[in-house]
Amino acid sequence: MIAVGIPSFNEADNIVQLVTAIDTAASSLNMNIILINADNDSPDLTAECFREVETRAEKVSLITNQKGKGYNLKSIINYIATREDITYCLFVDGDIISFETEWLIKHSASKEKNYDYVIPNYSRNMQEGNTTNHFIYPELFTLTSGNAPYQGIAGDFGISKKFANHLSKQVWPESSLGYGVDIFMTLQALFSDMRITEISLNRKIHKPSFDKMVGMFQQVAESYFETRNRLSLTNGTNFDRQYGNKLTLLTGEIIPADKLNERRNTAIELYEVNEVNGLHICDLPDNNDLGLTEWVEILASHEIHRRDYAPSELALSLTPFYLLRVITYLSTTKSPLSAVNQINQTAKLLKKRLKGKS
Repeated sequence: MIAVGIPSFNEADNIVQLVTAIDTAASSLNMNIILINADNDSPDLTAECFREVETRAEKVSLITNQKGKGYNLKSIINYIATREDITYCLFVDGDIISFETEWLIKHSASKEKNYDYVIPNYSRNMQEGNTTNHFIYPELFTLTSGNAPYQGIAGDFGISKKFANHLSKQVWPESSLGYGVDIFMTLQALFSDMRITEISLNRKIHKPSFDKMVGMFQQVAESYFETRNRLSLTNGTNFDRQYGNKLTLLTGEIIPADKLNERRNTAIELYEVNEVNGLHICDLPDNNDLGLTEWVEILASHEIHRRDYAPSELALSLTPFYLLRVITYLSTTKSPLSAVNQINQTAKLLKKRLKGKS
């Protein structure tokens, strides 16, 4: 049986329509599923809304006392490990408003092919997914010698029973219990002998996250460095992009100049705080712009010095440079084709820059 795990916090305005959409899709396919909601004890009563909505599928409600997406996923994974009848789980973020029947179809097909970790590759606006495009994908491309999933922190993953059991036995670092959970899971899958594939899905629509980008990036970056340090990266990965899909970006809406200026000011302030605290790995550019090659040097420096600093320090140090890179990218990139070329070039240059270094 397939489980659909839904992590949530304050999603009372969306959880009913999301659960209904999933249940309706499963019914149309005559698919037996179980819906599992893990909620951070939301004050808006998300969990109560989940429990009250009528569904054909069985429902399970889990409450985590600590706030963080990682706590929710960990709770769902631990539950799956105890149920012999659940052989696969598809995670769907609680803020999703674009769930389609196609998701169940493609995940079910991947389950039948015995994949342990299924990573979605969505078409999305060129202004979205900045942590993925500028940080996670180049890093994973380098670690895997060029055989990396495009959206390693997409969120709506599928996991096998085998991988669920593996994850339930791991010590989860603190950094993985918030937004850092996705990169924790992806690195675990890539370097723990799991069969991995990528499926192409239509556009993912969810609540905007641009205003949360600083905190989200820091959690993801800290989790990346901490998990990367804990794992042995000597084994080859078992990743199969079986559908031959490419990175697909759309034009999207331009981010207003005032929001970009806010992020630029934030970047400068964060850099100055790091300087005061003696955290200096790289210099801030004089014009506060960060082109592609300069960004690659910043990433390489943080990789080279990753054993000299705590993961949290690396994340703090990298944040202002990341913000400036995103601002420069959003201000100068005019087309989806140009955006894709920049992302791919960043990955290739970082791999070349770090060749022979560990």
